[in-house]
Amino acid sequence: KEEQKLCFDAQMQLAAKLDVPVVIHDREAHEDTFEILARYPSVTGVIHSFSGSFEMAKQVLKMGYCISVNGVLTFNNAKKIVDIVTRLDELAPDARERILMETDCPYLAPVPFRGKLNRSDYMLYTAEKAADCLAISREEFCELTYRNACRFYRIDETGKVLLEDNSYQKLAQDRGCLYYEMPQDEWTKLKEAYGEGYTRTINLEFLNEMIDREKTFIFSADPFLTKGSDYYMEYKYITELIKAGEKIKIVELWK
Repeated sequence: KEEQKLCFDAQMQLAAKLDVPVVIHDREAHEDTFEILARYPSVTGVIHSFSGSFEMAKQVLKMGYCISVNGVLTFNNAKKIVDIVTRLDELAPDARERILMETDCPYLAPVPFRGKLNRSDYMLYTAEKAADCLAISREEFCELTYRNACRFYRIDETGKVLLEDNSYQKLAQDRGCLYYEMPQDEWTKLKEAYGEGYTRTINLEFLNEMIDREKTFIFSADPFLTKGSDYYMEYKYITELIKAGEKIKIVELWK
C-alpha cells in the first residue's frame, strides 16, 4: 500500500509539472486517494468508474474533477451511482459539465450483456440508463458527454487536438532540444530519398528508423492534428519522448 501511494504521488507530481489531466482508479481507497489529490490543487482529472458516495461525488466536483460512469449504472444493485446521476444537479451548479461516460473494457459490460466481454458499442445501454436518470434523451446525454470529453482531453468538437501556437518549438525549447524548420530544398531531398508517400504521412516505423540513425524526428507542421490519425500518433510519440528527457533534433516539415 505504501509503495502504491508513493507511485501515485510521483504521478501526480508529473501531471502538475506537465499540466495534463489525470485519470484516477480509486477502488476501496477513497481516503488515501483524496489525501494525495488534495496535495496537488493545480491538477484536475476524472475519477473513472466512479464508485463512491453522493457526498464523495460532491467533494470530487468541488476539487475540479470529473466523474465517469459505465455499465455498472445499469446493474440492479447499483443504487449509489444511480442516485448520484439522478441527483446530479444537486452536486454542483456545473455538475452536468463534469460527467463522462466510459466502457472500462473489457469488464463491466452493461445489462443485458453483464458478465460478457465489454464493447464500445454497448455504451448506448449506459447512455440510455443515464439519460433516463436525468430525464433527457439518450442523444442528449451522448452529446453532453461528448462535449465534456472534448473539454477534458483538450480537443475541439471536430476531433482535433487543441495545440498552442508553435507548440513543437516550445516543447523543444522547454526540454533543451534542438529545433529548426526544414527548408524546401531539404524537404525535396528527403522526399526523393524516402519516396512520395512520406510527404503526407510519416509512420512510426520511419520515425524509429530516423531516431536510431540520426536522433532526429520528422513530422507534419500542421498545428491541428486529427485524433487517431498518423499525424496525431506522431505528435504523441514525439512529445512523450521529449518529455521523457530525450535530447533530439526536431525537424519540422516545410509547408
